[in-house]
Amino acid sequence: MTAAAAGKHPGVKYFVAAPIGLHPLMSTIVDSRLETCVKHLTEGGGKCDLCEGKAFGCEFARGGVGGDA
Repeated sequence: MTAAAAGKHPGVKYFVAAPIGLHPLMSTIVDSRLETCVKHLTEGGGKCDLCEGKAFGCEFARGGVGGDA
């Protein structure tokens, strides 16, 4: 996959880092995002940094990212 992507951009330097999914704090990040989004949808909490200030609004509230709300 790396070679295929690099082939489309000759002259661009690149490197492959370890997958983020293996980082021990990944579950903390996912838990935090889920908690923020659930509070936004159920208790009127603030939007996450992904949706805050975007013209399209909250993806989950629109049902655009697997949500039904």
